[in-house]
Amino acid sequence: MLNSRILDEIVREQLGVLLVDRGYVDAGRSIFVRIDESGHDCVALDPSPKKARFRVMIGHVPAYIYEYAHEYHGMGRADCGTPQQSPYLNPGGVSSKPCFWPYNTKEHLVRSLVSVQQAYLAAGEKRLTDLRDPATYAAEADPEALIPTALAWEAAGNVERATHYFTEMRDRYLRIHAEFEGLPTHPETWREFLFVMHKLGESTPLTCQIEELQASRTPSPAA
Repeated sequence: MLNSRILDEIVREQLGVLLVDRGYVDAGRSIFVRIDESGHDCVALDPSPKKARFRVMIGHVPAYIYEYAHEYHGMGRADCGTPQQSPYLNPGGVSSKPCFWPYNTKEHLVRSLVSVQQAYLAAGEKRLTDLRDPATYAAEADPEALIPTALAWEAAGNVERATHYFTEMRDRYLRIHAEFEGLPTHPETWREFLFVMHKLGESTPLTCQIEELQASRTPSPAA
């Protein structure tokens, strides 16, 4: 069975050449990222060493999604996309269910990577181009990822849909407040809760309380 170092080397030699020629950079660990003003594209192998197989994730992260995810969740450029309904590259295109390519020997890995290259050329680049359209990206967003989906619909100009998902997230936080001793005792939730409430233009006694708590924990600027 191939170890991770050999896997990465062969991926770099086989698939990496194709992707680097198309503007990607090698981010390590069989992850390739292409950055421009609209956001970044990512192609990543996700190996299962025990089963000697991998799946391929492909995604586009719009700049406005990255800014939110980086600020509130520490997302890095090598993270392969925000939740999408069809994040996997397969021989037939992209889908919600992955294809697993074998890599138990070097010969199996090379054959698998040839198939991945063919799949990328046939469907991957078009997929990434399509996702740069805000309406397409919003329609493809995973509705369980409430804030990214809300931001996607906001960017697409659909205020009603954006408000729907921001409201869903607000209600999720209010359930946490009701069921788990209240948001004021969970400071890790404060910033994102306030972000959602500000997006909805809502100010409540709870919002004011959390703003005061957050301000009390913010260090004062040095004199």
